[in-house]
Amino acid sequence: MARETIAKVARATPEHRRISFFAWKERLAHVETRDAASLTKELSVKGVNIDGSPEDLSERLPARPQNEDEWSARMALIEYALNEPVDFQGMGDTVVRTGEGQSIDLGKVLPQIFQQQLGSLFKDFTNGGRPAGKPQGESEWLKLAIREAERDKAHGFRVTRLEIDATSMRVTVETQFVAQSSPGKWQTIWRSSAVEDGTKARPQAEARIEQDPQLKSAVDALKSFGLADAGTLQKA
Repeated sequence: MARETIAKVARATPEHRRISFFAWKERLAHVETRDAASLTKELSVKGVNIDGSPEDLSERLPARPQNEDEWSARMALIEYALNEPVDFQGMGDTVVRTGEGQSIDLGKVLPQIFQQQLGSLFKDFTNGGRPAGKPQGESEWLKLAIREAERDKAHGFRVTRLEIDATSMRVTVETQFVAQSSPGKWQTIWRSSAVEDGTKARPQAEARIEQDPQLKSAVDALKSFGLADAGTLQKA
């Protein structure tokens, strides 16, 4: 059917799709262009019961060849699902290894984050107050994660990072899965992100965070920088 002859496209109902499956299985003619009533009538004449679930027709589809990158990505996902997964969490260019039953030591991580933020502020200052552009090429956090994955002979890892915009008080939470397609070559095969508004009140979440035993080490780290006043902690 020529594209210019199509005036409107409507999604088939589940019932009509089910009838079509039975019609394809029985190899009826012109299933795609016939209405459900005529297909049902012909199926009834052939003695086909269309009240049940249609069989899987996937065996009729030709095998789809995969290139080396696709195959490597598939194997990395299978390895991640079946073996001990390699996960990272962090903020900006600072990421740390996490795992089942393994939490982040905020007391060690926060000084790294502050050092990174201070370095960024210094670059902005020397740039006349304008935000310094990020250098082209591979991010530092990605280099670190790849080194650890290669050390553990893993072929894929998942990383969740925060990017904070202090001016607008918005935080971008990004999760991605990175797979090794060939020795020395890694690529992101899946990415998801969400933006949260840091100005919204979340009393339940704030109360839960305050009761977290890791908070003490975080507060101690903040105090060492002279930043642990009540207002700053509430904002954090």
